[in-house]
Amino acid sequence: MNNSVTDATKKILIVDDTPRNIDLLREILRVEGYSIAFATSGVMALETVERVEPDLILLDVMMPELDGFETCRRLKQMEKISTVPIIFVTAKTDPDDLAMAFEAGAVDYIIKPIRQVEVKARVRTHLRLRALTQELERLATTDDLTKLYNRRYLRERLQEEMHRATRSESPLSLIMLDIDFFKSINDTYGHIVGDEVLQKIAENISSMARVTDFCARYGGEEFCLVLPDTDAPGAQEISERIRQDVSRCEHTGTNGVTFSVTISLGVAQWDRSQTMLEFTSEADKALYQAKQSGRNRVNVA
Repeated sequence: MNNSVTDATKKILIVDDTPRNIDLLREILRVEGYSIAFATSGVMALETVERVEPDLILLDVMMPELDGFETCRRLKQMEKISTVPIIFVTAKTDPDDLAMAFEAGAVDYIIKPIRQVEVKARVRTHLRLRALTQELERLATTDDLTKLYNRRYLRERLQEEMHRATRSESPLSLIMLDIDFFKSINDTYGHIVGDEVLQKIAENISSMARVTDFCARYGGEEFCLVLPDTDAPGAQEISERIRQDVSRCEHTGTNGVTFSVTISLGVAQWDRSQTMLEFTSEADKALYQAKQSGRNRVNVA
């Protein structure tokens, strides 16, 4: 992981109704290499924050219309922004005011008048803490070999998609796929080549997935693809494209020998009466039937 946080890839949003304060903070932070955006009110911050997607927010407390406390509370309710660290910039030093800042969701505060050294240090610290937190979250949710999501996170995400499909009354489908005769690949070429095959197929699946789709390694040589807003025929079409793409791909074994692999796929569309276990079991049964029917094919539940 790159530990450097002083570069233009890190975006900081400054929210203050006083242009002089914005200019001062902007000059301090630009020297450090950060990309700076600003808003002159809480309302403006709420309107622009998802477009800017900052890595950290410096938020003034005393502002008209929407003060810093309420702005902070509303920012923390926004899904894409909820984990972004917010540092209050305030002249208030009363313990009750500072307590309100933390209760609203802030991670720290800077007392006015602004001191350059303090601003740089606090910003750097919280950017590094966020980077570490994101890396820990990535490690907890990602399969180390294939870089796809892992089975534990798949369950969480699938449950969320089932709730969303219920609310929006939209279809939801699941593809489960398995590499045919994978044991023979390990036996013939060794586990290092077997791992390379898993990685390549993970790339195949990811490249065929849409932005809204969700790919995960289910375990061993088995993968899952969650398809929101997709019915069974649509999932079958995507499955067939993945099957063909994987079968066309060549792999290199020992002594430069090339070989290809095939996959079997099972498709299920979620019935709202089903639990998550029933839904995944239906896709798994469809996969089993595809393998029983000769492999290298798609079967729809």
